[in-house]
Amino acid sequence: MKTYRLLFPAALLAALCNTVVAQTTMTTNVWLGHFVSRVPGDSSRGYHLVEAVVTRGRCILLDAAYLDFGRGGEYREWFAGAGCNSVVSKSLTVSHEFIFAQSSGSKGGGATYLWLWTGIFYNLTPRLGGDIVFFPYLPLDKAGKRQFVIERAKLEYRLHPAIKLGAGYGAYQISGEEWQHKPFITVTLAPFAGKFGSMEFWLQKMPSGAQVQTRYQIMFKEKK
Repeated sequence: MKTYRLLFPAALLAALCNTVVAQTTMTTNVWLGHFVSRVPGDSSRGYHLVEAVVTRGRCILLDAAYLDFGRGGEYREWFAGAGCNSVVSKSLTVSHEFIFAQSSGSKGGGATYLWLWTGIFYNLTPRLGGDIVFFPYLPLDKAGKRQFVIERAKLEYRLHPAIKLGAGYGAYQISGEEWQHKPFITVTLAPFAGKFGSMEFWLQKMPSGAQVQTRYQIMFKEKK
């Protein structure tokens, strides 16, 4: 019953958003990620991510994704949720989401989680900005472990309309264990005024070794 009680607010929020802002522009962002870890003695590690986010006005109607990593999909995760932008201005956007995640695979244990996801997106100047994304993993069954993730705290400088350089920090902590720190640097390319999306390249220090990532993002807009 606990899971159904938690699901209700997110479903109700999405329904209300769909009604209140039906005449505004709908935007769909799609991310494709390929992450390859370079760990001493185990260079085959890596994981993949596909995510789609649908927004309309201030409302995040859907955020759904699939990811897997480890050899043979040792850990897989599906998640979906909804939320809203509580602050929207030229220099700052603050987003909140309720997200439910289901794990599988030999290392997933079938655990179910609730994420209380927060994203802060800011512009300090026309060329300088970034974002901060963090969330706890709150277990909804005995198979899960309480975790806290700082997915990124990033600062970027727009060197050219099609090129951004950035640096930042990521970290995570699993209940009862020490924090693991993951600083990184990034390069983002968006040629042709971003009409065909953008490609982001990360080089990130991991607790053991380093990780190279590529992230592709494309945006679709539909006027209602």
